[in-house]
Amino acid sequence: MLDAYEPLVARDPPDRREFSTRLFALAEQYPTDVEVLTKMIFHATTVPLSARLLAARRATELDPKYSDAWQSLGRMLAEANEPKEAMEAYEQCIELAIGSTDCLADRLRERSLQGRCAEGEGDARKWIARSPNTAAGYLWHAEVLAAQIKPRESVEAVLKQRWSKLPPASPEAQLERAKLAALYGDFETALTELEAHEQLVAGDLNVEPHARGRLFALEILLELGRTKDARKVADKFFAASSAWTASIAADAQQLPVYLLPQQAARISRKKGEPVRAPTDWLSLASKDGTLNPVATWLFTDAMFATSAAEAREALDRSPVALGTSFGLTRDLPKGARSPTTAFELGRVLQTAERPDAARHFFQLAAGSCGAFGDTLASTQALHALGKTLEDVDKPGACKAYSALLARWAGSQSRSAKDAAARHAALDCPKP
Repeated sequence: MLDAYEPLVARDPPDRREFSTRLFALAEQYPTDVEVLTKMIFHATTVPLSARLLAARRATELDPKYSDAWQSLGRMLAEANEPKEAMEAYEQCIELAIGSTDCLADRLRERSLQGRCAEGEGDARKWIARSPNTAAGYLWHAEVLAAQIKPRESVEAVLKQRWSKLPPASPEAQLERAKLAALYGDFETALTELEAHEQLVAGDLNVEPHARGRLFALEILLELGRTKDARKVADKFFAASSAWTASIAADAQQLPVYLLPQQAARISRKKGEPVRAPTDWLSLASKDGTLNPVATWLFTDAMFATSAAEAREALDRSPVALGTSFGLTRDLPKGARSPTTAFELGRVLQTAERPDAARHFFQLAAGSCGAFGDTLASTQALHALGKTLEDVDKPGACKAYSALLARWAGSQSRSAKDAAARHAALDCPKP
C-alpha cells in the first residue's frame, strides 16, 4: 500500500495516473481483500468506471456488513448515472454504520445536486446529531438553508456553530465569512473579508487556497462591473503562482485552480482575438485523468464564445449532447457536477441562441442546493433564468427575479439592478 501511494505523496506534481494504476494492480493481487478493493474504488480515479463499479459490487458480496463497501457502491452508481440505486446503497450504509456520517454526507450531496434541499436539511440535521463536535455537518446545514433563501441570521447562526469547531484564524472560516456577505449582497464587506483571507493563506505552499480566494474576489469584481480591478487580482495571482505547488486534493476541489486562469483570459480577450488562456493546470489535470472531458471542453473552449457562431462551433466540439433532458447528477461526470458548471453551460447555449436548452441549465444552477458554495453562479443563474422565461412564463420570470432580489436588492450588483428593472417592467408582485 505504501508503494501504491508513493506517486501521490512523494512527487511534485503528484502523478495521479500512476497512483491509480498501482492501486488497481494491488486490488487485482488481493481480489478478496475488501479494504484494498474499497481503497481502489474510492481513489483510483483514472481506472475505468465500469471496473470500479464491478469491484464495488464484488465488495458488497464479499462482506455485506461492511459499510464502506456500500458507500463505494453508492458513489460508483451515482457516477454511473444511477441515482435511484445509489440512494439505496447509501441507505444500506447508513443502517450499517449508525454512528458514521460518511454516507449521510454522500446522500446529502446527491440530493443537493437534485435540488431536494428540504430533504437535504433533514440529512444535515442528522449529520450534526451524529457528530456534533465536527464542523462539516454545519456547513451543509448552512448550504441547504441558504438555498431555501432563509434569512441571513439563520444561515449565519449555523455557520457560527461551525466556526467554533474550527481552529482560531481559520482560512476556511474567513472565506465563508466572505461568501456569507456576498450571498446577501454585501459585496464590499465580502472583498474586505477576502483581503483578510489572503493574509491568512500567505504562507501556504498549496496553490488551491490562493486560487479559491482570488477567484472569488475576481468574480465579485466582475459582478460589480469593476473589470480593471478584476484584472489586477488575476495579475497578482499569476505573479506569485510559481511559488506554489499542486495539491493532491480531488479534482472537484481543485476547480478554482483551473477556472481562475480561464476567467482572467476571458476578461482580457479583445474582440476577434484568438483565445490564449494559460491552461497549465488544466493540461496537467487532463493528462492525469483527474479532470473530465466536459469540464476541459467547457473551461478551455466553450466558455470563450462571444458570438452565436462561435458558440455553435464550440457546441459541435462538445464531448456530450446538451439538451433539455440533461441532468447534473445523471449526465455530468462527477467532477463537473456544480451550479458553476451548469451556469457556464447555460451561458454557452444562450450565446448559441438555444434558449430552451439554456433555460434548462440555468434552472439546474439556480435550483441546486449550492447557493452558499457556488455563491455567485447560483444567484446569477436566477437572473439568466428570468430573462429566458419572460416570453414563455411571466410568473416564472417574476419568481426568479424575486428570489434574486431577496438576496441582492439594493446592492451594486449588475444582475440585481437589471433584475429590479425587469421585475418592475413585468409588473411582478413585490418580492
